[in-house]
Amino acid sequence: MEAVNKYLEMAVNTAPPERLLLMLYDGAINFLSRAIGAIEARDFAEANRLIIRVEEIVTELKNSLNHQYEISQHLERVYDFFLSRLFAANVAKDTEVLREVQQHLRELREAWAGIVSQRAGVSFPPSFKGPEV
Repeated sequence: MEAVNKYLEMAVNTAPPERLLLMLYDGAINFLSRAIGAIEARDFAEANRLIIRVEEIVTELKNSLNHQYEISQHLERVYDFFLSRLFAANVAKDTEVLREVQQHLRELREAWAGIVSQRAGVSFPPSFKGPEV
């Protein structure tokens, strides 16, 4: 496990900013899949931990916005919406709300991947979908 952690740390430290953005989205999508599974397994402590991880990622996405661009204002409102939905879902252990946020994150991730691909002339793999839940 230590080797995997070292590899991931190196990948994050050497990734360009646009790849880091996609990695954040992938992480949030993955953690939501796992949180949904934990709720379904009635492991509410694990679900809470995973949802908090997603909230931290969304907060990081929000804090990294460049407010020189008009789109940042819109994204900030979207991220605030996600945070409020995640909080509500965590309190109620509501998998439908988690699926809703996850779908929006997938859509945003794919949009960013398309923009980055066009600018760089490369394609990125599709987002991690996690197990179908």
